Amino acid sequence: MMNIQEQYENLEFEEFIRLNYSRISDDWKKYMEFVKIAFNADTKDKQDSFIKKMYLKQFCFTKMKEEYHRIIRLDLPMEDDILKFIAYLYGIKYFERIGNPTLKYWLNSKKINQPFSSFTGDNGYKGNSLLELTKFELGQNVIRNWLLSTLKW
Repeated sequence: MMNIQEQYENLEFEEFIRLNYSRISDDWKKYMEFVKIAFNADTKDKQDSFIKKMYLKQFCFTKMKEEYHRIIRLDLPMEDDILKFIAYLYGIKYFERIGNPTLKYWLNSKKINQPFSSFTGDNGYKGNSLLELTKFELGQNVIRNWLLSTLKW
C-alpha cells in the first residue's frame, strides 16, 4: 500500500508520462523496422545484407532469436515489440558492453545503460526500473523511449 507521499509522487509522474509519452515515438517506429528485418533475416545473404546496412561489424542472429524465445516464456508485462527489441540487444551484444547483468537485474535497474551504478535523480525523483514502468498507463511508451538510449552503447 502506497503512502500519501508516494501517491502524490506517482500522480505527478503519471501526469509527466501523459504529457510526454502519449504516443509511440516515430524514432521507435523507424528503428523497429530494422528489428523486424533482423528477425526475418533467415538466410546468410539476408543476414549479411542486414549487417552491412546497419554498419555493424557483427550481429548474432541466433542469440537474438534464442533470447526472444526465452524472454517470451518469462511472461513479462511488456508488449511484444519491446520484448523483440530487448532480444535484439542481445544480438548487438549490448549486455556484454554494460557488464553482463542478468535480465532480471537489468529490468529492475534504475539506470538501464549503467545497471550497476546507483541512481540519483533530480527533485527527489527516485527513478523507475523498466518493470516498474509497466505499472503506469503509458509506461510501455516510456520503456520504448528509454530503450532507444541503449543504441548509443
